[in-house]
Amino acid sequence: MNRQTIILLEDDADRVRGFESAVPQLGPAYRLRTWRDAHRMMAECHEILADAALISLDHDLNKETPESPDPGDGVDVASFLARLPCLCPVILHTSNTDRVWSMHNEFRFGGWDAEHVTPLGTDWIKQSWLPVAGKLLNKFMSGATAYFQPTKPEDQSERLGRALLSLHGLAIGDGIGEMMFSRPDKAHRMITENDLPAGPWWHTDDTEMAISIVEVLRLLGSENQDALARQFAWRYEREPDRGYGSGARRQLRMIVEGAEWRVTSREAFGGQGSLGNGSAMRVAPVGAWFENEWSKSKPNSMLPLRPRASVRRQAIASSQSPLSAQSRSTRSALDSNQQNLLRRVVSMLLPALAPAQTARLVHRALFQITPGCRR
Repeated sequence: MNRQTIILLEDDADRVRGFESAVPQLGPAYRLRTWRDAHRMMAECHEILADAALISLDHDLNKETPESPDPGDGVDVASFLARLPCLCPVILHTSNTDRVWSMHNEFRFGGWDAEHVTPLGTDWIKQSWLPVAGKLLNKFMSGATAYFQPTKPEDQSERLGRALLSLHGLAIGDGIGEMMFSRPDKAHRMITENDLPAGPWWHTDDTEMAISIVEVLRLLGSENQDALARQFAWRYEREPDRGYGSGARRQLRMIVEGAEWRVTSREAFGGQGSLGNGSAMRVAPVGAWFENEWSKSKPNSMLPLRPRASVRRQAIASSQSPLSAQSRSTRSALDSNQQNLLRRVVSMLLPALAPAQTARLVHRALFQITPGCRR
């Protein structure tokens, strides 16, 4: 693998200078990318994960100034990375002997390689860290261990912008729908008259799972079912009361406890799977990511859905409906009025649907809000 970036989480300026002096000794092609804040690292690292050859993490991080926000710590980053497939070797260079094992276990349970270097003495980066880094990089470059290779599309920022736009719209619709759940007879009037309740609006599991889809696309550049299952389970464990159905709760609890998602998915709904309505609720960002690649995104549309959805043809069609519409209408969402946009969505959506029952049901539902649309 021809990767050249060494990712560093370190807040001590003297240590950073030591790493900057040490990295060229590993080879002239290697470059260092440093963060002193765990949260910023997690927010920005998608830009270089595809080029990461080694990651080195401290644990204890101090605020840059008294007014600075909490910088988080190494466990935050370890938990964040361990939800992804193993990308490269990891060094834990912290003197916190208690928390280093928490970090180590996060990586171990996630299937990552991690080694500990204890910062002892004034020249530990050269004496201790550098030999371990060299050994791990040699192992990485030899191909002896299979590491996952993320993709980085040339238009990554544009794709992410579209996916986030789709996610924002999905979350707003989810919040409105949740508020209107108990008063459907008033919903149409309240929306058209802009008589909506004051915020904050509560979002449901649909938004939570859509966030997971966008996160996997952001970090890996493509769908990855194992990473998505971990993201689903992690977000569920953090906030289990977001309206997850009983079947989803059962599956996600099993995944949290260590069960294989492929097994839990097959066993759902008596082995038959669902009709895909949940998949349809969260798949739109995939269409936004692949905007002009419908021929590519359509056959892959079930990949981010299988940890909870089924293999029923009806479920696949249900999930492909918003995927098709989203991938074909992202641009028009920015320059069209609502009624014309809905009509265009209907006209684009129906030819993509199969089986026929799904097309009939979607047409009937959409006709109620776009009476000018015909088959």
